[in-house]
This record gives sequence, structure tokens and C-alpha cells, in this order.
Amino acid sequence: MLAFAKRQPMLYRASLKLRGVDLSYFVCRDTELLIAGYGGSANTYATYAILENCPNINLAHHLHVAAQVVKAAQLQTPCLVLARHPVDAISSLTTRNALEFSIEGLGWALLDYQNYYDSIVGCRDSFVSCGFRDVIEDYSAVIQKVNERFGTNLSVPVNGSDASKKIIATHKTPGTRRACVLEDVQAMLMNPALEQARKRAEQSYEEFCAATGTRIWKDPNRRPIARRE
Repeated sequence: MLAFAKRQPMLYRASLKLRGVDLSYFVCRDTELLIAGYGGSANTYATYAILENCPNINLAHHLHVAAQVVKAAQLQTPCLVLARHPVDAISSLTTRNALEFSIEGLGWALLDYQNYYDSIVGCRDSFVSCGFRDVIEDYSAVIQKVNERFGTNLSVPVNGSDASKKIIATHKTPGTRRACVLEDVQAMLMNPALEQARKRAEQSYEEFCAATGTRIWKDPNRRPIARRE
């Protein structure tokens, strides 16, 4: 039921209310910008960089559900969608203890990732998208695209500036507090038991990027992404 609700704005908002979650994170008519993307895709940096230069903006963020993007499309709310390779995004989340470090937990995460991007690609004409590395290398250029698309006047600190470094230092989980080792998670994601789920998630990533013109970044040591037949 929750997986279905994640794609339905009214149902998901109702589920948030029942769970006592702060509804200000969800898109509404007063929202000035939605920052969306699967967890582990630079959502936190992207959010706080906006807030650094635009502290009074009404910003929706950090729910990581397709319903957010669907609702933004319905309301014609400016929206930025972030995308990162599923192995990298899920590994990042797992080391921060946001996902269960097990075959079952990672299998669920791969399916959730696939559902997320498959569910929002149809809204591609209503948002600007970018890759993880676009955020960490030249976020100002990304925000300029948002401004051009939506007529907004947003700005962010230049990557590598003192303000940018402070955001990273404030919000990055220290290695000593990580739940597990990144390489261990990546190795488990390559387990044969997860091969089909991983391939489907990778294909969703590639197809989303192709449909939206998002730059794909591939680890040179990672095997090629297989295409759907």
C-alpha cells in the first residue's frame, strides 16, 4: 500500500498526516520550489545551498517520493529533480543507516529506486533535472537552468566557496558515525541474488537520464548498463 501511495499525491499526503510528519515538506500551492530525487543523490546539499542564499523561500524537499513530483507538475510548481546511479545512491544511504544493510533491504531499495524514476519520467516536461555530479561540481549552472525554465531568481553559493564548504561540513555524516563501510555495501549490491533488481534499477536510471537529457556518470570500473529487450 505504501509503495502505491508514494506515487499518489493525495494518498501520500494523507499518510504523512496520519504519521504526524511535518506537512511543510510536501508540495502545496504556496511552494516556491521542490527539490526532489531518490535519497543519496545530493538532496541535502542541493537544499541547504538554496536556503543559504534564499533563506525565506518556501521549499519542499527530502520526502523522496514520486508523489512530490507529480503534485508539483499538477500545480506547475518549479521543480528540480536529482538523479544518481542506483549503486552509488543506495550505498550512500546505507552507510548512513537510512537503509537496512542486508540482501532483503538492498533488494527493497533497488525496487524503490526503480519505481521512483519510472513513476516521474512522464512528468519530464514539468521539471528540470540534473545529475549528482552536476550538483557537486557546478550547482550554480543547474540553478541558472531552473531560473530560465521557471522565471525564478534563485542563487546558490559557488561550489568550493567557504559557504559551500560550510554546508558540506555541517551536513555530511562523519566516517566515524557511518553504519557500515561503503565498499561492503557496493559488494553486496553486486551479489548474484540482487542482479535482476540491480539491472532494472540501472536501466531505469539510464532511461530517465536519456529522456530528460541528464548527464550520466558511470564509474569507469563499473560494468556497462544492460538495455531492456
